[in-house]
Amino acid sequence: MLRGLAGWLLLLGVLYIPWHDGGVAPLSIGILSALVFLASMLWLLGHAFGETRPRIPYVGLACIALLLLQGWWMACNALRRYDPITHSFFPSRGLWRAAPGSWDGRASLAAALAASSMLLTICIVSDLSHYPKWRKRFAYGVALSGALVALVGILKAAGADPLLPALGVRQGTSFASYEYHGNAGTLLNLCLPLAFGLLLHVAHRTHRGSRRVIAAVPLLLIVAGAIVNVSRAAQAITVLLTVGLIAWAFWLGRGRSEQGIIQRWGWQLALAVIAVALMIAGAVATTHSRWSHLPGQMTLKNPRLIMWQVCGYWLADAGPMGYGPGTYKLIYPTTPPSELHELYPRWIVQPHIPGEPVSIWNHVYNDYLQFAFEWGWLGAAVWAILLLGGLVLAVRTARHRSPTFSDATLAGSVVFALAGLYIHAAVDCPLQILSLQFYAGIVLGLGWGSAGWRVEQSQFSVSRLDTPADALEVTLNPRVTPSRPMVSRHDLPLIK
Repeated sequence: MLRGLAGWLLLLGVLYIPWHDGGVAPLSIGILSALVFLASMLWLLGHAFGETRPRIPYVGLACIALLLLQGWWMACNALRRYDPITHSFFPSRGLWRAAPGSWDGRASLAAALAASSMLLTICIVSDLSHYPKWRKRFAYGVALSGALVALVGILKAAGADPLLPALGVRQGTSFASYEYHGNAGTLLNLCLPLAFGLLLHVAHRTHRGSRRVIAAVPLLLIVAGAIVNVSRAAQAITVLLTVGLIAWAFWLGRGRSEQGIIQRWGWQLALAVIAVALMIAGAVATTHSRWSHLPGQMTLKNPRLIMWQVCGYWLADAGPMGYGPGTYKLIYPTTPPSELHELYPRWIVQPHIPGEPVSIWNHVYNDYLQFAFEWGWLGAAVWAILLLGGLVLAVRTARHRSPTFSDATLAGSVVFALAGLYIHAAVDCPLQILSLQFYAGIVLGLGWGSAGWRVEQSQFSVSRLDTPADALEVTLNPRVTPSRPMVSRHDLPLIK
């Protein structure tokens, strides 16, 4: 009961956070953190009253504990404070001056709250995802929320202005409630694979056309939104994800029929090729002017490359613990002018004002470099283990351990969602944005939890995927006593 309430609170956060200025408003940190901390308390109390232990892989739990400890220690042991009037740093009395500490306690406190929301979300989702109903709720909740964001973005692009001011939608290159189109593109690409998995799951469960059409609506909205959005990186990743998802769907459907491959997949492959071609054409048509500038930007004077060099100027002194979470926006404007002279004509270099939303110009635009800057090489290594661990476990589940078709589709969707996120994080800042951190926590929690999905499998096997019910050859494993007397044909495990 209590753990279920924790799950519903997280789903409430999934619905809320994209619409509070895209998760960049300072107030959104406090609201989402309160929601996640309340969910965490209910989740822990549920285990305490039920005398059970959370089911989280030890490696993932250790990474989360280390990152929580580091983030809060750096915030509490701040050795400097930022003065917004002089835009300089002054010494501050920390808890232990001999130990590492943040360069600004206030900035690190806000960043530690945001990171804690993501890390605790991973714990709760990883544990609850051992229940089939909850892993489906999380996945489909994210997919439907992404479809809603895409719908509002499409309405804005179509000029439905009277409908949008109440939703806080901005003009310019913004998309839906996101001021920066790159953040909106990352959200859509996180939701796209889960919406694709929803369609595959429904198509596997039923042959009714009406249900399949309804299940396809979120996917179509997200794809259309990704095409309308003007982020080039997001559009490129959308095309890559779509190609990969189509190939993966064919891989899942192998062995469905004894017909020849041309007869089996000819028309499906033709539709897939047409869909990808239309996506590419639509992306080029909507952002032709932006794509035409790309060849001229592929030089050593690219603004992002110069910003990475500015970040590299500070990395040598970051040490194992870094300068503290959330401090890059305060420190980089104080870089010597000799290091910034190439950046000035290409970038809006401005000091961050504490208490105001973080400008899009105050990020490294490479989350891995920013992790190394703010968390140090040790913290960045722990983040790498946490991020890659969920991806690796989801890959193993999708390939070897998935007991049912629905789990196979969900694990594969998690793999594609995380892969798209990690690619985008190399050229943008999705893991510094609260709403994207939270959504990444949901998906990453599913990845870490997938290691234990096999314990929920039924004790039956079938000879072929999607075999009609009257032709199923169901055999009972003589070494295991079935936990359920009856099993739906849609819950039957796959034979690898």
